[in-house]
Amino acid sequence: GAKNLAAALSVNQTLKAVHLAGNKIREEGANSLADAIKVNKSLREIHLSANKIGSEGIESLSNALEINKTLELIDLSENKGGDEGAIRIAYTLKVNRNLKR
Repeated sequence: GAKNLAAALSVNQTLKAVHLAGNKIREEGANSLADAIKVNKSLREIHLSANKIGSEGIESLSNALEINKTLELIDLSENKGGDEGAIRIAYTLKVNRNLKR
C-alpha cells in the first residue's frame, strides 16, 4: 500500500504527479508519504483527497511540506483533519511559499 509507494517515491526522481484520491490511506499511510515528501525533489503534485487522513496525518504531511520546496499542489480535501488540521496547513502555507494550491 502506501508504505511501498512511499518507499518508491523516496528514491524516484522523475514522477511529477501522483493521484491517490479515495485510497483509504489514513494516518499510517500519510505518515509514510510524509517521509517520502521530505526527500523527494521531483514531485510537483500529490492528490490525497478522500483518504480518511486525520489530524495526525495532516500534521506529518505539514511537517514534510515545511522541508519540501518542490511540491506546488497538495490536495487534502475530503479528509478528517478538522479544525486542527486546517490550522496546521494554514501555518505551513506561511512557511512554504512554493505551494500554489
